[in-house]
Amino acid sequence: MNASRLLCFLLLTGAVAGCAGPAVSPLEVSRVYPCGVGVAWAAVGPAVEDLDYRPESNRHDAQGGVLRAWNAEGGDLFVRASEFTEGTTLVSVAAPNGNRDIEEAVLARISDRLGSFLSDRTVQFPAR
Repeated sequence: MNASRLLCFLLLTGAVAGCAGPAVSPLEVSRVYPCGVGVAWAAVGPAVEDLDYRPESNRHDAQGGVLRAWNAEGGDLFVRASEFTEGTTLVSVAAPNGNRDIEEAVLARISDRLGSFLSDRTVQFPAR
């Protein structure tokens, strides 16, 4: 495992281990979805598979999870989901090779998969 892959893996798995909260790393692309973690997580695996990535590990619980996937060309990516605020979920995608196009494509596929569930919802952030 090269250094960039190890760094991404450690950053993303820290949330599941309870070592980190929903902080966003500059090495990943993130989006907040107006749905609970369980609903968002149900869209993660199929979204990754839509893009010809095969899930290698998939660890999740009620607070969120981390999925690692790879494709035939040897590319891999990590997807992390965690509660952002009550009723919203932060989903972050990191491709160790820095491919922002695939990171954005995964988030777009998740949005597509959530489709009608999201159509009538808006995200309201707490006042500061």
